[in-house]
Formats: sequence, structure tokens, C-alpha cells
Amino acid sequence: MQLLQHTNNLISIISLVLINNKNKFLYRSEIDGLRAIAIISVIIFHIDKNILKGGFLGVDIFFVISGYLITSILYDDLVNNKFSFKKFYIHRITRLVPMISVTLFITAILSVVFMIPSEIIKYSESLFFSSIFFFEYLFLERGWLF
Repeated sequence: MQLLQHTNNLISIISLVLINNKNKFLYRSEIDGLRAIAIISVIIFHIDKNILKGGFLGVDIFFVISGYLITSILYDDLVNNKFSFKKFYIHRITRLVPMISVTLFITAILSVVFMIPSEIIKYSESLFFSSIFFFEYLFLERGWLF
């Protein structure tokens, strides 16, 4: 119940930021703080579920923050008649692909160092599907989700 109250408070804070934004996309240090809380809660949850039982909600919080930021940018572009699907997707690709490439490269190296051969084969399948942004389908097919 207390976790639900904290989530509601977080949504209220994000709503106030959205209302007070007035079509100007400015750097918001409090959003970085909320991101940090979201990320730390997920990390703690993965370390030990019993330490922070609702830590998985950090993912939802992160999605709300990302949705707010993306919506603010899109709204500003639409209001100023500057929106372009091409520009939007080029921006997303140039922002996300380099980091996912680095992440996949590092995890591939670590998998060779720390995994046994049968696990490396499983990992290589997930590496392939992750590189084409279809990892959820592989995980769902294998029963690795939920």
C-alpha cells in the first residue's frame, strides 16, 4: 500500500512538471533524480527481491519519465510545426543504437569468459534477437518471460 502511495506521488510530480513546462523543453534535474531512484530500485530488486519487493516498479517509473520526455519533445515540435517522423526516428536511432551496440558487445565478451558452452549458445541466440530488437519474442517463445 505504501509503494502504491509513493507511485501516485511520483505520477503527481511528473504531472506538475508537465503542466508547468509551458511548451519549453528545459533540463530538469529532478527528472534525473527520479531516473536514479528508478534504476537503483531495479538494481536492488535484481540483487535480492526480498530487499525491495516492489523494485520492479522502477521500470514502470522509468517508462513514465521517458514517455513524458518524448511527449514533451513531440508536443513542442508539433506546436512549432517542426515535427517530422524521419527526424524523430533518426534521433531515436542515433541515440539508442550506439549504446545497445556497446552493451551487446561487452556482454558478448563477458559471456565467453563466464559462461559454459551450452549457455553461450543460448546467449548467442538472445544476442542475435536483441540486435534486431526482437528479443521479447525469443524470450516469450522459450518461456523466459513471466
